[in-house]
Amino acid sequence: MRIYDVSMAGTEWRPKLPSTEKLEDILEEYGNCKNITDGIITAMCKLMKLQFFNDGNKRTSMLLANHELIKNGKGIISVAEKYKIEFGTKLIAYYEDENMLDDLKKFVYNNCLEGISKD
Repeated sequence: MRIYDVSMAGTEWRPKLPSTEKLEDILEEYGNCKNITDGIITAMCKLMKLQFFNDGNKRTSMLLANHELIKNGKGIISVAEKYKIEFGTKLIAYYEDENMLDDLKKFVYNNCLEGISKD
């Protein structure tokens, strides 16, 4: 778990130090979600924003999301090269404003989710 402040490229936003309680809240919210795909994408985005680790938070969050998607037969998340800039822009917007979560999730769902079923 990260124990010191970090900065994010492209924004003045600084994540608070993470806590195991916040991590548990995110995982509990995912566990209670009725729509599996939405719950996985939501948890992924929130884990990215939590910045639990010193480095690799996006990769780790996406790896966990893909594990859950595959386990549930819902495909995989992959950000194609042509969407990397827009994904980064929407992710930073979400970091800076919690109200942008739905915009980021919609983008991921429509452009980055591939596979068997999107329900």
